[in-house]
Amino acid sequence: MSLLWLCRTRSDLIFNVVQLQTKMVDPKGNDIKLLNATLKQAMGNTTMNGLHFMNVGGSFRLAQITDSGHITQHSCYPIEGRMVLLLGDCEYLQTRCKQEYFTGTEAGALGGPSCVLFVSCKKASRVSYSTSHSETNPAVSCSAVSSIIANRFTEVDFFTVNGKYPTARDLLRVQTLAENYIAVDLYTDAMNLFELICYSKSLPNDKHHRVGVLALREDRLTRRLRNVLHCPTNLMLADPLTKSVTTRTFMRWITTGTWDTRIDASSNTKFRIRRAVKRPSSYEERDLEINTPELDDGSFGEQLQISETFAAILDHMSDTDFSGLSLMQTDVTISTSPDLSGGSGSASGNFTGMVCPPCEPPPKPPPGNQRPPRLGHCTYRVDGPHGFEWCGEPCVRIHDPDRIHRGECRCEAHFRNRYYCSI
Repeated sequence: MSLLWLCRTRSDLIFNVVQLQTKMVDPKGNDIKLLNATLKQAMGNTTMNGLHFMNVGGSFRLAQITDSGHITQHSCYPIEGRMVLLLGDCEYLQTRCKQEYFTGTEAGALGGPSCVLFVSCKKASRVSYSTSHSETNPAVSCSAVSSIIANRFTEVDFFTVNGKYPTARDLLRVQTLAENYIAVDLYTDAMNLFELICYSKSLPNDKHHRVGVLALREDRLTRRLRNVLHCPTNLMLADPLTKSVTTRTFMRWITTGTWDTRIDASSNTKFRIRRAVKRPSSYEERDLEINTPELDDGSFGEQLQISETFAAILDHMSDTDFSGLSLMQTDVTISTSPDLSGGSGSASGNFTGMVCPPCEPPPKPPPGNQRPPRLGHCTYRVDGPHGFEWCGEPCVRIHDPDRIHRGECRCEAHFRNRYYCSI
């Protein structure tokens, strides 16, 4: 029992104590050796060990740090570590900063002096199906703790910001709508969890895991989580809470209160950060599944990378010689043929190997019509059921006497600015 009270101020003993708690009913010889080693460590490493409340500066934030252990030959239930620290805020974490990767001395600004607010280490309550599943569980449970702590900070600053003392209704509204006055950043060393939260990666099939990932995506969408950071494993502060290991970063933190996140210039490891998203006026479950929210800088995350890839493909096509390729020949009977000048015609005819005219910068569509095609796509227009529609990727709509159906466009690049379209 005395070791449990000691763990309130000695974070380096928590993992061993949790391991011993699982063996209280049927202890063995190895457990007695671990108990003696833990007592010796508690009495020996007393210099500077404890809780350190450092000066974090005038601008501060909450850091939610979570990690999960692995299964062993003795148990299939991993150990989960959770921490909430008060850290100083810096310009690298603001929305106006566009930098995504940090290394060297720049990464040191992501840590720094801290104040311990919450530390927990416990055995998982269920078996995990994968590494991302085991990492998701402590991240979800710690998000609830960090939300409560952020609400308490908001309660202290409520009078300064609003000029009145908060009521229970005000605090409930702040917690429900996530209108806290302090930001919360999530740190994890699991790249799979990082990608599940920040990118439109497919959701897991397990229901429990799926709900956890959606909960973290919703916290990010509603700004309960500001930034999500991927931390190198050797700098993960919660790692010794989940494994029987002692790291330089952890020992410096428990003896000085400073989380040293500086990375050696010769090392290939780096911090990665995904910025805060723009809070939407409303959202649905489909938005959480797609997970391409608008960022504060106006971009849409992965969609920007996709457009850059498409531009690189077009640049490659411009340098490729397609003169040896032959165009497909096909006979298509169209009852209503469009006019190449942009209008609609009524004459029917057979078109063999119809080649679209050279693409030009997309013109503005008439009111009520579909959006124009992207630059580099065909600007051929047809008279569709909803007015003029652009021959983009859904290329041509065929008008039958009895029904209207949509033809499947097959576009093959002949030159960079010319496309061959057939049905």
